[in-house]
Amino acid sequence: MPGCHSGKTWAKLWDVELRFRMSQTNLQSHDVMRCTWCHREDLTITQDHVLPRSIGGTLQYAVPACSNCQTILSKAERDLSRKSLLAIHALSIQGSPRHPKRPTSGLLQAGCLLVEHPLGGYGESVLRAGQKLQALSHVEIKVVPGEPVEARVRGPSWEESERIFSGFKSVLANVPGPDGLVCEINVSLEVPPSVAEDPDFWPRMILLPDGKLMIRARNPDEAKRLGLAMTQLVLNAPPRSPSTWTSSEIKGGTTHQLMIQCEPNSVRRIVAKIAYGVFHCIAGLEMPKGDDIRLRHYILGNSVPGYEPVSESPTPDQTTTDTAFHFVALAPEHDRQAAIVCLYRNSFRVQIGSAGTALPKPILLLCATDRSGMRLATTDEAESILKGLESLTWIAPSSSTE
Repeated sequence: MPGCHSGKTWAKLWDVELRFRMSQTNLQSHDVMRCTWCHREDLTITQDHVLPRSIGGTLQYAVPACSNCQTILSKAERDLSRKSLLAIHALSIQGSPRHPKRPTSGLLQAGCLLVEHPLGGYGESVLRAGQKLQALSHVEIKVVPGEPVEARVRGPSWEESERIFSGFKSVLANVPGPDGLVCEINVSLEVPPSVAEDPDFWPRMILLPDGKLMIRARNPDEAKRLGLAMTQLVLNAPPRSPSTWTSSEIKGGTTHQLMIQCEPNSVRRIVAKIAYGVFHCIAGLEMPKGDDIRLRHYILGNSVPGYEPVSESPTPDQTTTDTAFHFVALAPEHDRQAAIVCLYRNSFRVQIGSAGTALPKPILLLCATDRSGMRLATTDEAESILKGLESLTWIAPSSSTE
């Protein structure tokens, strides 16, 4: 296991370290095994990260799982690491995207990410894992009825901005279908209220990272006017030259308008998965059958209505991205029937019932957010973290999106 432990700490943790090594050995053997989540034994079993790989989890702590359950859970994990508020932390950690050759890999799946542009209007950006904000090329057009039509072209370079015009011109050249349709372009009406109220926000056509085009507007009528104006602009384009391009830099500290939407239940299910997985990797105990079934069904999204084992502690409005470790605390002294899962300083409580009281003492697992490894906490680390948990309060979850 990674990390340095004193002799005293090793003596305390040796039993759980040994149990973990034994579980890893069993996982790699050819014995008949069952999936941790659905308990089926007739499917191909592989290893499932206890903490999602996308937020730093490694196979040092893993449980056996079938491909069916991993597919179900991967969708919820993607919500946590690409769509929720926690995604901002996950993407700020240094490291390459998981699939560097895929244009959309590692992107924050935000409704929009806008910033006031020094030359007027609002710029479009995306955030990718391990990289700085990336500006997107777009053409914004003022299409207010009764007012002169104006256009602004924005992007990281003149060459990139040209791709919008060439791309839209190529789709307009398509042969019309039986219904006269030439092309289809996705339209997003996701604009933060404070931006939508600003007359300097103009609807725009955006070149997305995957090379596709998208229209962003306040409402369908505005999107339609933008499409017609963009068509005229492309078909009757005035001469453009690189010499007319003006570069500008958005200074650090400039406020960005970020809109993200996530199903909160996806985040809570993965939090419950982490608690359950850590318990079974380290505790060496079985949960009472009823508690076990309810929690596993909840994790897979099949829970009984009204059953909610996860609550959350209020977090500060300030979002920081300098967290070195996640941690999972099983059965802290002041709350023996719970597992506390802390991800990027966001704390969750998972009800594990009498299974927690069966532990002889609390267990604390650390996971480096930079993907460098997972380890049990030292005595000093555990005492400091567990003491801090005593002051946390918990609130019932809401069903609204973030």
